[in-house]
Amino acid sequence: MDATERRVALNEALYRDVNENIREATRSGGHEDAHFVCECGDPHCEERVALPMDVYQSIRRDALHFFVKPGHEIPRVEAVVERHSDYFVVLKSEETRPLLEGRDGS
Repeated sequence: MDATERRVALNEALYRDVNENIREATRSGGHEDAHFVCECGDPHCEERVALPMDVYQSIRRDALHFFVKPGHEIPRVEAVVERHSDYFVVLKSEETRPLLEGRDGS
């Protein structure tokens, strides 16, 4: 893994940590959906992605999956595996797994 891939993975993992806090607050409030922070690799991104809690949980099942706003994917370090109108699901490389596991409850 090169320095860029590592930096992007760590930025995305930081956004995931923020989203886990949003998920907990949303769940404890009894809500079915939430506005999460885009999990792209841009450390300055502040865009939001509205997701139902079950969709969020589905994406979280794999430590290598992240959701980003369309256009926020970084083809050099991740592949788009799902395209939806408001968000894409991207897959990080297997090399990044050690950096990412444990950050999503796995």
